[in-house]
Amino acid sequence: MKSKYNNNSPIVVHAPNWVGDHAMAFPFYLTLRELFPDYPKILLGRSWISSLVPEGIFDKIIIADKNKSFAKSFTEKHPPKPFLAVTLSPSFRSALTLHKLKPELIIGYKTDFRNFLLKYPPARGSQRIPPLYIHEHRALSYIRLLTPFFPNNQTAENYFAEFAHYTWRFPIKKKKKEHLEELKKTHKIGSKSILLCPGSVAPSKIYPVEHLVQLIEIIFFRKFASEILLVGSHIEKPFAQEILRLLPEKLRPKVKDITTQTSLNELIHLMREAKAVIANDSGVAHLTSLAQVPLVSFQGMGRKEETVPLNYQKQILHKQLSCSPCMKKNCPRIKDKLQCLKDITPEEVADSLEKLI
Repeated sequence: MKSKYNNNSPIVVHAPNWVGDHAMAFPFYLTLRELFPDYPKILLGRSWISSLVPEGIFDKIIIADKNKSFAKSFTEKHPPKPFLAVTLSPSFRSALTLHKLKPELIIGYKTDFRNFLLKYPPARGSQRIPPLYIHEHRALSYIRLLTPFFPNNQTAENYFAEFAHYTWRFPIKKKKKEHLEELKKTHKIGSKSILLCPGSVAPSKIYPVEHLVQLIEIIFFRKFASEILLVGSHIEKPFAQEILRLLPEKLRPKVKDITTQTSLNELIHLMREAKAVIANDSGVAHLTSLAQVPLVSFQGMGRKEETVPLNYQKQILHKQLSCSPCMKKNCPRIKDKLQCLKDITPEEVADSLEKLI
């Protein structure tokens, strides 16, 4: 689509603050490129953003320095004022950040008391930005933010259908290849591992460690893989250490803890060489949609229809309880806490994994 705006001012996107949301935003980034092919595009985000950049879309990535605001970093590195700024974060701060850049238009959902900071374009007939609808997939909701710029015969659903599948095989640049190869050499990592991410930012999303230990035993008993890699950030590190402590001694050499040792980019490339990934409802689960790798994941407190990973090779396990989905960071049940996850047996997980590998 040719833009009706003819100037060289950039389009700025404030990336989501969470890895999983950023992965779900890839169809949005692709839609933005199709609608505005000739505009320079800039991505603002946290430090980890530079490790997970969609190839061929953004001309610049700006990371705010520790002692500088996003706005100051932007004006120092890219003086022209943007014509369009979009925040994919629901926070007040993200809208305020974009407001300071003084763009012609500021688009985002009217949440968190930030309506007065947004500058929507005039609606064309029914093509106005709808309110946030929490019962549809977040990737589709992101695309809806661009509704006023769609050709008359297009809808957000059209772009979502076109790009959700494309996202699954989206090109990610390989960075620090030497580090990745050294990591594989040091830990003797093969090409047919199973990756397991045992943590999450919310306690109500974490599958019990004791279940994971039983699952690992079943995986080796059924000969699904010759090794398992425990992956993730500092959040996952304690869970990985507990798994190794609880494992039978004879299995410990086959389970390798590489948490905190990979960037997001490197983790995706390890995924692409793996047989499958097992992960909680977390950013790592969403990265599988960019890695072409089978996924087994668990749905506890969240809304499946809103945040299920965009992965066409997946098994999502969940128990529909009367309290599901609670959307609480900590399980609110007085008795039988985390029953929605504890009731998923290791055997069920192993059976789901067997369907994919």
